[in-house]
Amino acid sequence: MFSLIAFDQTAILREPPKVEPKPKKPDYGEFCPESFSRVLENNIIPLWLKNSVEYSNGGFSGRVNSSENDIADKSIVLVADVLWVFSALYRKYNNPEYHQIADRAFSQIMTDFYDAKNGGFYWSTDAVGRPKITKKMICAQAFCVFALSGYYEATSNRHTISYAIQTYRLIERHAFDAFNNGYIETLEEDWGSTGEYQPSSTEPSLLKTVNTHIHILEAYTGLLKVWRDNQLAVKLTNLIEIISLKFQDSSGHLLLCFDREWHAIKEVRSFGLDLETSWLLTDACKALSNEHLVRRFTPNILKLVNAGLEGLDADGGLMYELKDSKVIDTHKYWWPQAEALVALINAWKLTGKAHYYLLAKQIWRFIHENIIEKNGNEWFELAENSGDKDGISYQVGELKCPYHNSRAMLEMLNRLN
Repeated sequence: MFSLIAFDQTAILREPPKVEPKPKKPDYGEFCPESFSRVLENNIIPLWLKNSVEYSNGGFSGRVNSSENDIADKSIVLVADVLWVFSALYRKYNNPEYHQIADRAFSQIMTDFYDAKNGGFYWSTDAVGRPKITKKMICAQAFCVFALSGYYEATSNRHTISYAIQTYRLIERHAFDAFNNGYIETLEEDWGSTGEYQPSSTEPSLLKTVNTHIHILEAYTGLLKVWRDNQLAVKLTNLIEIISLKFQDSSGHLLLCFDREWHAIKEVRSFGLDLETSWLLTDACKALSNEHLVRRFTPNILKLVNAGLEGLDADGGLMYELKDSKVIDTHKYWWPQAEALVALINAWKLTGKAHYYLLAKQIWRFIHENIIEKNGNEWFELAENSGDKDGISYQVGELKCPYHNSRAMLEMLNRLN
């Protein structure tokens, strides 16, 4: 005899229990404007909004490892980059939270880094904002001109543009080498020389480096966009010529360092700097509204791109440095990958040649697979050749800033939309 099993007839009418789907990690792999927007909004910006802001001492942390803030010195490069990036983001997205971050960076720059006595900006402070390295690094002054110009473009605050103009004039008064052309590297806190001038001096402070010159180029380009000054235009034109005719050698690569009389000191070349400089030169020519300059220097620009591409590895990533026609550093840092992306699209726009576009897609694939941290924690500083990221140290640091990758994403949006 079979027994009847109690059966709840209403059970079939009930909805099955809901199982929450696992959140999908954003897909950044497609080479399109939507991917670049997603990287900005879901990967880069969240870390800087949540983990870099420091409430105990004000401003931003000098160093962040994973999700923890370390007590560390603070760099003007880091804070100026935050100011420029969030000013640019506010201009694009009109998000008041980005405006607040830019305001915070501006406040930190003017409170902790600005030299009220001598003008200009210190290189670094300690963790609580006391000046530490007070020499006038000209690269740092350029970063501040660039950031303040971008902040003014976002806010129309005349107070901010006055500091950018003041700093530009200090660079020209004290760092420009009127005898030999170009800009020296470092001056004392009061803008005095760090050493007696000697012909062919190799004193580090008196050297002329391509890094400082391209950041002055970028700064003057940004300033000219918001302050149309004839003398500034002359100085920017001169910088284009210095970089193309002094720093660039016959191979197309940039020599990194010279003495005051333009004798080359170091034979190392940087693939990333070659590529970054190529598109910054294009932008400088366009800011001058001078098509003649664009035509004149396009061959130099393309030689820079082709020279930089010598650093492409078989896995699609860009290696770091070259010496005597041999790659001496195969590491793939985050910033050359970002600069290569923009440089290749810029070259494609200049020439219409499809192989530049295809190489940009290849670089993006490498970035997606090896550089972007998929859990919303920005970009890895370094991808080993194997893709192993065990050696990664900081998401935020003295020179690990939101600048290269955020700027690259914004440039890609502007150039491909």
